[in-house]
Amino acid sequence: MRGNKPSDHLRLLHIRDAAQLAIAFISDSDFDQFITDAKTYAATIRQIEIIGEAVYHLSSEFKTAHAHIEWSKIEKTRHILIHEYYELSDIIIWKIVTVHLPNLLEDIEPLISLTSD
Repeated sequence: MRGNKPSDHLRLLHIRDAAQLAIAFISDSDFDQFITDAKTYAATIRQIEIIGEAVYHLSSEFKTAHAHIEWSKIEKTRHILIHEYYELSDIIIWKIVTVHLPNLLEDIEPLISLTSD
């Protein structure tokens, strides 16, 4: 039986944890190593999926209040990873992890403090 749905605060913690994991997974890799290491590639994509799912379930009030973060792009990325996986671009996945996730971490860290349960 499932309990209460996670709060926005808990979802932000999930986003942070998944982003940190994805970044850690590739920290000792260059692009060529990343795309040829199936385990790291799959694990990294899974963390991006988790981020997208957590963002999708953030309350609309929260997303509206913090519209400086491109929530819809994050949700769309998750949709592509799950439903349109054949359109995956290795370089886009690499850029998400090396550029966008560090930026996302910077953006959500203060929000985690604001939403503490």
